[in-house]
Amino acid sequence: MDSNKSNPTIERLIADYEQGYLSEEILARAIANRADQAGLNAVGLTMELMLIVLGAIALGTATVARQPLQPQGVPSAQQLMEQAAPSPNFPGKFTRPTALAPISSKMGMRFHPVHKFWRLHAGLDIAVPIGSSVLAPADGVVSVAGWAGECGIKIQLNHGGGWDTRYCHNSKALVTVGQRVKRGDAIALSGNTGGYSTGPHLHFEIRKDGNPLDPLKFVSY
Repeated sequence: MDSNKSNPTIERLIADYEQGYLSEEILARAIANRADQAGLNAVGLTMELMLIVLGAIALGTATVARQPLQPQGVPSAQQLMEQAAPSPNFPGKFTRPTALAPISSKMGMRFHPVHKFWRLHAGLDIAVPIGSSVLAPADGVVSVAGWAGECGIKIQLNHGGGWDTRYCHNSKALVTVGQRVKRGDAIALSGNTGGYSTGPHLHFEIRKDGNPLDPLKFVSY
């Protein structure tokens, strides 16, 4: 097993924090946990320990108690999004991007199945078989269509007014960047691509000005 997936580096934790996947408190606990692990494997990790100390000081968390990564007292993304509502610029009703199917993971804080620490799951996982049609939930323009690292084959649609939708782990893109699509158009075939997909599904996000919103507030499954 790749140790970086089960035991992420400080650089990866900081990157996740900067992208909004981790809160400052959870990052602090991750740093403390990483320090514990490094202490058990000190040989060859001197420079990494220095980074841990510097990172903890920078965050004002040098005295954080070392403890498991359970985010006690940290509200879930679901709770934070409970007050979210469509803005005046909402482009219209979003429809389901797939046929009716089970939800395998909702939006919210979860223990990452690969990284093995708590992070924000910024969308909805829909358990559809590989090759299922992924449909545009509203009119828009394709802004991303292709491979995107851990997201696998990714499609992103710009719907105007700061709204966009994102679709990860597809097996095939059916659209190209710059293409205009209508609600209900097939934009991809679902799959299991990307380093962190643990089974066939579609990861679906709705964002406003880059901020993730709970898709279940806009579509029903």
